[in-house]
Amino acid sequence: MFGGVALILIVLVVSPLVQLMIQSLQHEGTGAATLDNYVQAFTNQRHLVAIWHSILLGLAVATLCVILGVPMAWAVAQTNMPGKSIVSLLVLTAFITPDYLNSISWILLAGPNAGWINRAFVAVTGSSSGILNIYSFWGIAFVVSISALPYVFIFTATALRSIGAEMIDAGRILGAGVLRTTFGIVLPLVLPAILGGAIITFLEAIAIFGTPALIGLPARYTVISTQLWEFFGFPMKVEVACAYSVPLVLLTVGLFWLQKRMTKRRGYIVQTGKAAVVKPIDLGPYRWVALAGCLLVLSLVVVLPYLTLIEAA
Repeated sequence: MFGGVALILIVLVVSPLVQLMIQSLQHEGTGAATLDNYVQAFTNQRHLVAIWHSILLGLAVATLCVILGVPMAWAVAQTNMPGKSIVSLLVLTAFITPDYLNSISWILLAGPNAGWINRAFVAVTGSSSGILNIYSFWGIAFVVSISALPYVFIFTATALRSIGAEMIDAGRILGAGVLRTTFGIVLPLVLPAILGGAIITFLEAIAIFGTPALIGLPARYTVISTQLWEFFGFPMKVEVACAYSVPLVLLTVGLFWLQKRMTKRRGYIVQTGKAAVVKPIDLGPYRWVALAGCLLVLSLVVVLPYLTLIEAA
């Protein structure tokens, strides 16, 4: 079994990475070893700006997904909020929706001139211009976050459901309220899951192509993925593209090393046997506020884009 798994990993992971590294060190015409591809890739100001744009985009997307996804996951997994199945279904719908469909829908909604939201705003207020411009950094970050949000939600909700009741009950017995229990016990226990989700969303943001191509290129906001696409234009620069891709690999390795470094000295969930089921937190009347907040976010993520696409079709 180990040999079979190792073979699959060699074919799917190791072989492409080795080929990437080899080709990045080959001369385009002769195939001789050279560092000229790296010189071409990383001495061009435009190429470096695209890398910086990708890093900023990844940080913005990861931050937005954690800010929105963690509270939603907590509300679904730890509280008595109604409509949990609806929230989970909408998150799953967002997960399976291609990113370019989200891009098209929000171009229709928030285009600076013809976007439906902007046209409605101008009609109601009499203003000379709309209030939204999807062709901007935050427009790109928002649309990419729509595609990446389910990662943080699923990772965090799964971890929250696996927590036993012993530590939470101990905190409550010692007088800790809901907020102190949540921030002092629950969230530290699921920190690896939150970090894992944030890392995945960061990598998703810097590797995604559809949204940066549809929204970023008209906004003249280039990122690594669109710059790589340009390398395969005319004249084709495959070797330079391979060299330009190496930072993506190094960044991925570095992020997972950082996650391991941040969590290795802390103790997390250790369960033997069957853990006691955690009693849902009673939010009282605020459970409807929590549901409204979740549905508001998911209406921007799923409902409004789908209605827009259906109406346009």
